[in-house]
Amino acid sequence: MAVPAFSDVFHAATGHAPREYQARLAARLVTGDVPTTLDVPTGTGKTAAALVGWLYALAADAASARTQQRPRKVALRLHVATVRRVIVDDTARCAEELAELVNAATTGALAEMAASLRNGLSLEPREPVLEVRRLRGGLGPENGPTEHTRYPSRPAIVVGTLDMLCSRLLFRGYQLPPRRRSIDAALTGADSWWVLDEAHLASQAQATLDVLRTHESALEGRFSGTVPGLQVMAMTATPGSSAPASAAAAAGHDVLTWDAGEEERRDPGLARRRAARAAVPVTLRAEKGSSADGLADAARQLVPSLTTGQSVVVFCTTVATAKKVRTTLGRTLGTAAPDKKTRTAPSTSHAEHDVDLELLIGGMPERLTGQVTERLAPYRTGSRRREQAPPTVIVATSTLEVGADLDLTHLVTEACSADSLIQRLGRVNRVGAREDGSVTIVHTPGKPDPVHGAAAEAVIDAIKDAGTLGEVATLLRQAPDPAALRRPQQVPTLLPPSVLAAYLRTAGSRNDPPVAPWIHEIADPRAEVTVVVRHGVALMDKPEGEALLEDLELAPPDLRAEGWTIRLADLPDLVGELGTSPFVLLDPASSSPRVLHGTQDARFVTSGSVVVIDANAAPKALGVGSTDKKLDLSQRHLLPQATLEEVSMRLEQLARRAGSEVTGPTTAASPSVVLADLAGQAGRLPDHSTAVEQARAEVLPELADELKTPPGWLLETEVLGKSLDHPWLRISLIRPPEKEPRPRAVALAGHNEAVGALAERWARAIGLPPEVVEDVALAGRWHDEGKGASESFQAALAMREDMDGWLVPADSQPTRPLAKSALPRRLWRRSTRLAGVPDAWRHEAASTRLLDVAIQAGRATPHDADLVRHLILTHHGFFRGPGPVYPDSGTRSGAGPVAHEPYQDPGSTRWRRQVTAVHRLSARYGPYSLALAEAVLRLADWEVSRREQSDTAAHAAPRHDTQDPSASRREQADDR
Repeated sequence: MAVPAFSDVFHAATGHAPREYQARLAARLVTGDVPTTLDVPTGTGKTAAALVGWLYALAADAASARTQQRPRKVALRLHVATVRRVIVDDTARCAEELAELVNAATTGALAEMAASLRNGLSLEPREPVLEVRRLRGGLGPENGPTEHTRYPSRPAIVVGTLDMLCSRLLFRGYQLPPRRRSIDAALTGADSWWVLDEAHLASQAQATLDVLRTHESALEGRFSGTVPGLQVMAMTATPGSSAPASAAAAAGHDVLTWDAGEEERRDPGLARRRAARAAVPVTLRAEKGSSADGLADAARQLVPSLTTGQSVVVFCTTVATAKKVRTTLGRTLGTAAPDKKTRTAPSTSHAEHDVDLELLIGGMPERLTGQVTERLAPYRTGSRRREQAPPTVIVATSTLEVGADLDLTHLVTEACSADSLIQRLGRVNRVGAREDGSVTIVHTPGKPDPVHGAAAEAVIDAIKDAGTLGEVATLLRQAPDPAALRRPQQVPTLLPPSVLAAYLRTAGSRNDPPVAPWIHEIADPRAEVTVVVRHGVALMDKPEGEALLEDLELAPPDLRAEGWTIRLADLPDLVGELGTSPFVLLDPASSSPRVLHGTQDARFVTSGSVVVIDANAAPKALGVGSTDKKLDLSQRHLLPQATLEEVSMRLEQLARRAGSEVTGPTTAASPSVVLADLAGQAGRLPDHSTAVEQARAEVLPELADELKTPPGWLLETEVLGKSLDHPWLRISLIRPPEKEPRPRAVALAGHNEAVGALAERWARAIGLPPEVVEDVALAGRWHDEGKGASESFQAALAMREDMDGWLVPADSQPTRPLAKSALPRRLWRRSTRLAGVPDAWRHEAASTRLLDVAIQAGRATPHDADLVRHLILTHHGFFRGPGPVYPDSGTRSGAGPVAHEPYQDPGSTRWRRQVTAVHRLSARYGPYSLALAEAVLRLADWEVSRREQSDTAAHAAPRHDTQDPSASRREQADDR
């Protein structure tokens, strides 16, 4: 099947013709020739080049490989790894838009490309040809699942942070249970192309990827080369050396860059846009005082000229400087007006100039960062909402340097290293679409920069004669000593083969080396604490609010969503800004919260502690302005002295607000909580002299019964401080649980056959050799056979739940062995115990024992018996290394397994051989190739199990919608 021209595909996907370098990259990718570096200017479509170029290359290569009966050269999975979460979200958004276009296309170039993918990769008729996964920390259930693809033969774009992706590549995936690790290692390490975005900020990760790409790939058999190996391309507008691309190529780096003359010939408007951007005026401002004063003054001078859709970004080197600049601007721009309805801290609208003031710094709470990023959305490159956006001043640290696709009007920045300056300049008139804008660089001669050191002053010296942005770029590129313009970097450490070998035993050991040193530079281990803002901290220091401390103890703050991270050394300054307001210490080593006062008590705070401060004192203490009142991000609502009517009204408001923010009963984030003492119910609560039997703690639940429950919700109440004179009521607004689905019982023979068939189809579509395909299929047909080897296990599967909720034996035993029970998952463990199934017994071991018998009898003829045994033993994630031990299995009869399980008996030679199998097979096939075979079987088992429980079990197509965020946990617990 013919693949359309790349220019047609790119135009259909993006709405414009490809640049020359984008077409050149796609042509190279079609042949499997991946450059080591893509070095093009900012704002010229690097992300689109990688996403569309890879998918087009895969379609062309898959079609050609099928016709020529050869292995593919282009990887099935594209991983885009980056250092910043905001880049992850932006790139994932682009990838999702591409997937929607391709999957929905019925005519035109995209539909033709989709047909080529479907035919070349043997995808099912209703199966999407592309899916997108997003892997980063800080994602709750409302954002969809944080997991890799479950379809190993389907093209996928996976966008994630370095931590989430690189840890998976090293068999130690963050946020993954140990038994899931090998699956994600396979999906990231085999048949995979990695794009390392902003590579100049990830030298350690790049070194690790290079080791795996070169040295480790040499050890990978990749099933006789039938599966593409790991390939890596660094992508940056700020390469590690300021030398031209030709010099980098001469040094041995395969750099793909652009030809400015050719690009401008193909796009006449490009020359005009580049000229407009290069002409942005640049001013160097020497400041005798503090840099914070100079930055604030430079920004303040720009504010009167700002109109709708215009902005100023102020880049600061340190968090302390950013906070000081923000506070100064908030105080001097004019009298602060109340926040607009759609704004939350730390955004302030200033009446005199009608300017929004934003703060975006490292260490901010995830929830707050998301709010700021959303408010800045109109200033994204190409946004149609720019013309209606309010004029905005953004005070930021390096957290905004990278990846935030913002196109701002004016830049004010502290002097910094060349790398940082290039990134910061990339936020001004990003694509040359406007004629306005300016750059002001503030430096303090004779005062060393605390972060960039001598490089900051060296940059100022190098560009002192520049008057425009274009001249700055030229002078930096032609600097005689590029190294002097950059901060010294730690020399990357190389991953030793022995460490990778230790990671292959995915169950892990407390003696395993951590993976962090292979992903990031070894950081300065400065102690940090987390600051959380809550209303009512001042009240906790009084008898009438002491019960609120119990809420902090029973429901600790969500540090990801609420926490501000600061250095322990900076804590005394923060406490000093609190004045007379107390603070609460949540010490990991202590059993209960403590109320503390003043800087003299700051000595009790240790590294890793959580400090809770009052919302009224927080703006000044955190340095985010004096008018911000919405820093409490806890979803808790404090109502002292409230009446039942007032509490009911607040609950109704919260329910109404939650209903407008979520799309279904399972997408809500943490529940809203109301804390009330109901002291406003005069005469209903006993005073402190009342007899014990009429204590306030006993009356509060009775009053709670009178609260009005919003329709479609449930109220969960709890009394805080029951033994105190002034207890409080905690009222949680929760959604009712969904109706529990009733599972179907599944026959063992049909399940085994279905898993074998799907695993075989996937393995063949991926391109594995015929003998490996047959072995994977054989493992699928035998993987659960051991479930039929135990009468007690079959009895557990056949149990039913009676009308009173009791588990009772089946009225009659099934005529055929079962693979799946009709009981809900919550009852599985109870049913196995009632049936007498020993806790340590594993059906995988029994299945492998039965396979051995079949091999000896000639009923099973694997090509590699060791591989088939390993695939069966590991299909629930156990036995990758020592498996569960059950040496007394042969002493049981009737209630237990029917035979001795040699693969669970350390006294058996088969157990000892199995312990070393993962290393033996990794040496034979390669660690990622072996893991890929495991992943094919395990994911086929998951998919067949899903289809068996769907309404159209026999004909269910692979899922196209978002994956169930709890499914991974369920399948990890599915030991049946």
